[in-house]
Amino acid sequence: MDRELLTGILILLGGVVIASLSQILLKYAAERQYDDKRSEYFNPFVIGGYALFLGVTFLNVYALRFIPLSLASALDASGQIFVPLFSWLILKERISWEKMKGMAVIIFGILLFLA
Repeated sequence: MDRELLTGILILLGGVVIASLSQILLKYAAERQYDDKRSEYFNPFVIGGYALFLGVTFLNVYALRFIPLSLASALDASGQIFVPLFSWLILKERISWEKMKGMAVIIFGILLFLA
């Protein structure tokens, strides 16, 4: 694997992790109670979550300079693994067996694509 390809993969996976964390921020913000509608949408969690999404967009565009789009699409599916894991670690949500089986299928698919 050449250095540029590895760089692109790491940038893209970093972006997927950041996007997953931003989803956790938005979920956390959605579960809180607010005094008014303005506070519900203009608070550090919501603004931070969307700012992270914006940053990830730029990371993904940059990563596409190094990797093919087909590989980027396959690796982007790893977000379906990171979000439940971060939900479990940070929000203490339960991961059902169905989700675990789905995560295993995604991991298998990514590994099959990379083989």
